Amino acid sequence: MARQPSKKAADSDAQDPGDAADAAMADMQEHLEKLRAELSELSGRVAGLGEAGIRAGKETLRKEGDRAMRNASRVLNDAAEQTEDVIAQADRFSRERPALAMGLAAAAGFIVALTLSRR
Repeated sequence: MARQPSKKAADSDAQDPGDAADAAMADMQEHLEKLRAELSELSGRVAGLGEAGIRAGKETLRKEGDRAMRNASRVLNDAAEQTEDVIAQADRFSRERPALAMGLAAAAGFIVALTLSRR
């Protein structure tokens, strides 16, 4: 008959279940720490992207605002020039034909007064 190893010898060769659980727990904790570090790095990257996006958005808004201001200024200058032209034409007309200018002004005043009195 062949001799079988004793139970103590078999137990010493096999790994203790408590040791295996401790090793698995340590391994899981190590993976969890790596995951936390990666999440922290990812969070930092997302925050950086958010800040970069905000900066880019601010710059775009500033450029668009500047462009809108230039356009508004150009329109205002054009309107001022046209107004000056109309005033100059009216002044020239009133100097060339004063009686007609007075008659037109009186007619316009009469129409405005009539319109306002009906309210």
